[in-house]
Amino acid sequence: MAVRRPWTEDDTTRLRELHSKGLSCGKIAEEMGRSKATISDYALAEGLSWPGAQAQIHVAAATNAASARVRRAQALMAELEILELSQTVALRALRGRGKWKTLLRGTGGTEVTELLDYIPARDLRDTTTARANMAQVIDRLDANDGGVADGRSMLERLGAALGVEGPPVEKT
Repeated sequence: MAVRRPWTEDDTTRLRELHSKGLSCGKIAEEMGRSKATISDYALAEGLSWPGAQAQIHVAAATNAASARVRRAQALMAELEILELSQTVALRALRGRGKWKTLLRGTGGTEVTELLDYIPARDLRDTTTARANMAQVIDRLDANDGGVADGRSMLERLGAALGVEGPPVEKT
């Protein structure tokens, strides 16, 4: 393992001199035989900075934030679509316009798929709980990205149509 050279006052003077000539952090590191991290740390301690690097950091951070907002919005819309499809299936069965597909225990403990004209209480409870949990996920996604504000009101309308009371929705 290489032995680190201690930083000296001469190094600080040289750093300031090279920085004043407009050299980049990488070029100064090369000139001084030090790592970029070392030069960056000591430059920061001396109040020196490279404006171009700061601008690049801000652009990269803004790009990452925008990308994260887009991914959250896409996830939110996907969750809303799943929620809506789930509610549509339940509403059709409840209104007598479709069959409800459920699993029942058959002989010997095997599971049998059945189509029923009604929703068994257990299935209704389980699907309502699942939809309420999904609504909470959607609320968390929406809270992290105010860019999809109409998702919340859509949930409220769907919940009202089903007569399902979900978690309290905060108005923003």
